[in-house]
Amino acid sequence: MFTSIYFFFQWRNVALVSGFFVAVILAVGLFAQPASALAGAVNGTPKSDCRQAIGELSAAGHRFTTVDTLLVNSFFPIPKGMIVLSPVCDVSVLDNSVALDKEPSLLTLSYADTLYRPRVSVWDFDKNRWVKLISTMNRKAQTVSADIPKGDHIIVAVFADGSDAHEGIASWYAHKRYPSGSATNLFPIGTKLKVTNAANKKSTTVTVTSTWTNKNEKRIIDLVSTAFKKIAKLGEGLINVRIERLD
Repeated sequence: MFTSIYFFFQWRNVALVSGFFVAVILAVGLFAQPASALAGAVNGTPKSDCRQAIGELSAAGHRFTTVDTLLVNSFFPIPKGMIVLSPVCDVSVLDNSVALDKEPSLLTLSYADTLYRPRVSVWDFDKNRWVKLISTMNRKAQTVSADIPKGDHIIVAVFADGSDAHEGIASWYAHKRYPSGSATNLFPIGTKLKVTNAANKKSTTVTVTSTWTNKNEKRIIDLVSTAFKKIAKLGEGLINVRIERLD
């Protein structure tokens, strides 16, 4: 009887130890996945890999690593409302003679196709938050560039603010059912927007009632004619506007 009890506890201990090691192996396997295998989970389908970065930083002496989703969520959390348009990249200096730490360097990254305005952001290790950089966008090439701050280790990504104001071209269309309606791909249907004419500063409030079926490279919003007339003459056709979310 005592022998049976002894073997029972021995097998129980073996099972517990085995289970522990299996859990450890699974966890290591999960964290050991290639960064590129998990990067897509941040925003679905990022357009580029970090190794596709171009510009001065792509010279020899730098290493580009895609940070996987688990690390991003744990150490570099994306602010609510931000849309990730590229993988989160770890840029580090391999050759000390390549001086990231001497002066800012230009970095150009590809980004996922979008009508939102992309901006390069870097992680501020002192403040533990993302900081937007002044960025130059090339929509045709789908790239965005910015001067990266000095340092030998940079975390960088391309974001867009889904709740941000947008500036661009507006047109109009006739629609009797929705006198204050609008069509845009920047906000979901039902969103209330303030639309301001950049030339005369006149504003009107509209509701998003539809979206575009096809991608439109030039306009950011179309207003129902009655709403358009509150800020411009219909004969103008196209005007520069600023749109802001109200709800």
